[in-house]
Amino acid sequence: MKKYGKIFFPTVRSLSKEFEVSKRTIERDIEFLRDMYDAPISYDHSKKGYYYTQDTFFLKSLFLSADEFFSVAVFEKLLRQYRKTPIEEKLKKVFKKLTDLLPKDVVIFDSLWLDAAVTFIAEPSPDIDPEIFSNVFEGVKTHHAIKFFYRSLEQDDAAERIAEPYHIVCQRGAWYVIGLCRLRNEPRIFSFSRMQKVKVLEKQTFEVPKDFKAEDYIDKNVGVWLTKREPFTVKLLFSPKVGVFAEEHRWSDDQKITIHRDKSVEVSFSTTQTEEIKRFVLGQGSTVKVLEPPELVEEVREEIKKMQKIY
Repeated sequence: MKKYGKIFFPTVRSLSKEFEVSKRTIERDIEFLRDMYDAPISYDHSKKGYYYTQDTFFLKSLFLSADEFFSVAVFEKLLRQYRKTPIEEKLKKVFKKLTDLLPKDVVIFDSLWLDAAVTFIAEPSPDIDPEIFSNVFEGVKTHHAIKFFYRSLEQDDAAERIAEPYHIVCQRGAWYVIGLCRLRNEPRIFSFSRMQKVKVLEKQTFEVPKDFKAEDYIDKNVGVWLTKREPFTVKLLFSPKVGVFAEEHRWSDDQKITIHRDKSVEVSFSTTQTEEIKRFVLGQGSTVKVLEPPELVEEVREEIKKMQKIY
């Protein structure tokens, strides 16, 4: 260790005296530095003191403003949307490393306050086998094909598939992978929760097409249904009862909102997500009406007819 340009070998006693703390506190601090920061601290028996075995070691400091600390505290609660996934544990470790660098009295106080003052309601998410999670991510990262059994919404039994995984998407707690399905020889979106026995094919590599763009297959504001590749314009009319919701909601970066005299609200935007829009409209009942496109109007009408038969 260096002090004023000179190397010295402090003892527990000398450090205790200099910092005006107990010898036990100094011993705990040395253990903490070794365990948490991998500090290269060793004891020289001839000098009867401690020293750094590497001259380049230094402590990394973390300085946060009040707003930044609040964001860290909120981050802990946001972890709940990643529950039941391998990412949850990794993010918890990151969070712990951050909080370990902060004064403990501040961490305890603010965490307790946050627990009482903020609530997050996470989207319900299906259980995903950690091995499936890890293998899909491995395939995407290393550009290896994956083999798995898949049960689509229309199938009763799972069928074997081989895919080249390009991109992973998380939508409201549900996880999907976009990739080339070798059986269909076209890009498909597979749900993690409906995949079984995922295996990385170590000898089968691939290159992601240069023209591949995840935005061609998903709409970040609406959903991940692979129904149309070309965007189309949607026009929805919201009744005055939910007009405020329509004004506040972010549908698309190019959305246009028109407020009529009766306080009804017309919203238009472009998307590729026919199924997601149809599900949303049906879920809103009589408060939302599709104006365009005509084919979506017809799909909603036909779905309502089917619903009438079962009620």
